[in-house]
Amino acid sequence: MSLPRGSEPDGAAINFSYWFNALTLFAEDEGYAIALGPQGNVYVTGYTRSDDFCTVFGAVPGFSPTYFGETDAFVLKIRADGSGLDYCTFLGGSDWDVGRAIAVDDAGRAIVVGDWSNDFPTTPGAVQPALADLRDTFLVKLDVHGTALLYSTFLGGTGQEDAVGVQVVASGAIHVTGWTNSSDFPVTAGVLGPVYRGNTDGFLYRSTPPATDSSTAPIWAAAARPPGRPDAARVTAGDRRRHAFA
Repeated sequence: MSLPRGSEPDGAAINFSYWFNALTLFAEDEGYAIALGPQGNVYVTGYTRSDDFCTVFGAVPGFSPTYFGETDAFVLKIRADGSGLDYCTFLGGSDWDVGRAIAVDDAGRAIVVGDWSNDFPTTPGAVQPALADLRDTFLVKLDVHGTALLYSTFLGGTGQEDAVGVQVVASGAIHVTGWTNSSDFPVTAGVLGPVYRGNTDGFLYRSTPPATDSSTAPIWAAAARPPGRPDAARVTAGDRRRHAFA
């Protein structure tokens, strides 16, 4: 359901509010992250156990209108005026999948990170096309219509990973943060934290996709934390000089 628009731009009134209440009895739906697009559209990701989640507001476009099972990640786009959805899609495989964080580039394309079915869909040329072992994060970029994967890849080692933040900067580079307990998490040469220090380490991953958007070649990746402390990189940001902060 949705509430009517308010009239105050300063936050004194609600512009619009949606209640995503799928009809599947006893199913769970949870939004994890939200992002604002360049035209004022609202993008949301999270997880659902409702096979009718994307049809509650009627038939809308989407990469995958089919619920895969167990728990699926979802991505949806709400129009800037709150009048309805431009698209809604499931993302997942046969196991447990959840969208943890979302960002939107200047063209209105959604970038989502989360985790983790072993048969989660990846695209040709992905830097890691298959699950490494126990639990990896995924990195997905949808086209502007939400109907195609421009690229999709796993990120991780033979332990467990979880992404908790994603950001896209003006150059198109993508920053991903999260945690890992994989001693073989793929890091690049010359980074600040090239060695896994045990327990749980935070990671920071940066990639710039080529013009074709067909792969995610890493510029650098690092995992680091103070000795003896479990940690995770929680947020990511970047400046105009392409520096990243986590």
